Amino acid sequence: MAATKTRTAAPPEVLGAMPYQLPTWLGPEPTGLAFVDELRSRHRAACAVFAEAVDAEGATVREQGAEGAVHRASVRAAVAAGSEPPAALDPEVGQARVATAREDVRRAETSVAEIAVEALAELRRHRVEVEDVLTRLSPALQENLRRGPGGRIASRVEEVRRQLADLESGPSIEVFSDDLGNIPAQVMEVSTA
Repeated sequence: MAATKTRTAAPPEVLGAMPYQLPTWLGPEPTGLAFVDELRSRHRAACAVFAEAVDAEGATVREQGAEGAVHRASVRAAVAAGSEPPAALDPEVGQARVATAREDVRRAETSVAEIAVEALAELRRHRVEVEDVLTRLSPALQENLRRGPGGRIASRVEEVRRQLADLESGPSIEVFSDDLGNIPAQVMEVSTA
């Protein structure tokens, strides 16, 4: 009997989310490295909570709008019928509901960011182990690892800086110029004197 791979559906993505806020940031599938897969699992769970919070915020805002529209329609109907209009809606209640939903989004967003920072630190700490599974991670995360502290690009920049520092440059001439490369007249007068 062949073993079957169980694949769990990725949580929904939030429109306009940053790359680290996407559930596939630590790869669409397990990598086989226990610490990466544990981080991936936590990250996906946090992304799911984030997506749910964003959806709940949108639903709350839509509900407040719909409640207001129903109230306005009932006021119009009452006025047209010559009867007493319904009591005004308390705007503070609606604002509190929306504020609470937005707070939930910020809290969920912070949780995703904290896990992303932890993941970057762990991946950089275990750089050699991660090299074998790097292609299984999202392109955005691969780029973060290449450009960030200790990454390939950062290491190459540091190597070039060391090489430049080791070069003996001999005597140097300091040229004073503006942003366009023009040498001011005062410097020209001094140099020709």
